[in-house]
Amino acid sequence: MIRFEIKAAASGKWYFVLHVPGAGRSGRVLIGERLHGSKAEVEQEIEAVRGLAMNENAFERQTGRHDQHYFVLKDAAGVVGSCDMYDLPAGRNRAIVEVKNYGSKAPIG
Repeated sequence: MIRFEIKAAASGKWYFVLHVPGAGRSGRVLIGERLHGSKAEVEQEIEAVRGLAMNENAFERQTGRHDQHYFVLKDAAGVVGSCDMYDLPAGRNRAIVEVKNYGSKAPIG
């Protein structure tokens, strides 16, 4: 099941990932987020993702170095989260569809 996971970094800061369980130990991360000072701040960011998930205009498709493809999810204040790099635009686009389909209702767990 696709779900949000809240994690503590080695620095003691907090972050989230929207995670698709799968083959291997870690599965696949659809979207991750920057570090925050508290778990409560991360929970607020998850709510922002849930609110933006169905908004096509919130997804900014980008191409990075070495022609790798990714997206950032933005609200009026700036970047809420971003995805991993994909070799092909189709991988990035598939991740966007999954965030749209599951991001608004994925549980935390």
